Amino acid sequence: LCCISSLIGSVIPSRFHKAGSLWWEEPQRRPLSDQHGPRDYMGSAAREVQEGKGSQRYDLPGGVNVLVCRGDITKVNADALVNAANGYLDHGGGVAAALSHAGGPEVQRESHALVRNYGKYATGDTVMTTGGHLQCKKLIHIVGPVQGEANGRERQLLTRSVGSVLKLADENKFQSIAIPCISSGIFKVPISLCAEAIVTAVSDFGSQSQHLKTITLIDTREEVVKALKVAMCEFWLHYPQTLSSSP
Repeated sequence: LCCISSLIGSVIPSRFHKAGSLWWEEPQRRPLSDQHGPRDYMGSAAREVQEGKGSQRYDLPGGVNVLVCRGDITKVNADALVNAANGYLDHGGGVAAALSHAGGPEVQRESHALVRNYGKYATGDTVMTTGGHLQCKKLIHIVGPVQGEANGRERQLLTRSVGSVLKLADENKFQSIAIPCISSGIFKVPISLCAEAIVTAVSDFGSQSQHLKTITLIDTREEVVKALKVAMCEFWLHYPQTLSSSP
């Protein structure tokens, strides 16, 4: 066994790194542009993903910056905040309750008015309301899929839904948006599936953006943030791009 381990070590160059089940090749030690904050290399980024520490920033084609971090979305200052809503826009639990409470009674009042006028919203629907006291111009509500109620199409529906949210924000000329890990809480869709779906939508949108320049993927749960980082790194493996980290 020792001989086999030694042989593997001699075959795989030291520039290759492993975090969990992921392998990638570390690029040449070229410092990142100063405009992207502290200088860093792919090796240290890999360690952060493995340990689930810190925030991570990714620069997508088209000039869109994606920040993955652990935190409270109700404290984020962005043009749009995204709420994981149910079809009745009844913000009684999870991130929906937190955003509604922080935004004040006008958020729930306007949401109920929309349902009275247009009926229950279906999975994948998006709608905007006031953000109330939140630090945003608008609160965008998205009805994510519920585990076991989408005939195995949870990932497809969530990817499409997040894409619709980003398109809506861009059409309204918003420059920044913060998105939680939709459907991974009360709706019980597996965290890894949600992370992959959200990152797919974000990465697909990058080259299409006209106005939206900053996308923050944020959650209070460490395991969710780690899953989002891993999903972003998997995308990075297929589409190499500048990556930097900040404390």
